[in-house]
Amino acid sequence: MGIQAVELQKSEWGDQYYLNLGVYARELGQSRSPKVYQCHLNTRAEVIDVSRQEEWRRLLDLEHPLGAQRRATKLLALLRDQVIPFMDSLGSQEGIRAAYLRGALSHAGVMLTLKHHLRLE
Repeated sequence: MGIQAVELQKSEWGDQYYLNLGVYARELGQSRSPKVYQCHLNTRAEVIDVSRQEEWRRLLDLEHPLGAQRRATKLLALLRDQVIPFMDSLGSQEGIRAAYLRGALSHAGVMLTLKHHLRLE
């Protein structure tokens, strides 16, 4: 179905970062290595599970005091437990459709072309 894209974005205003995620539908475009902003579906890691949103923000805020090793360990655990399974679940049309219908993409940007292609609207 798609190409997965991941991008670490630094805030213009401080030492905060954002982990941007995207899925590019091959059926709807020609790009072989799209940027997240070019993806048909994009979101941020912090909204995959909004109950852990503050944890993501603290870990990606280098102004928040936390040792480098502890920060890395916690980030790796969140990537392993949340981001990778979430992105894997979006690896097919059925997976994207199911995630959309159960509300898992309510904080995501989903292009109309993808919604139409998957008959979501």
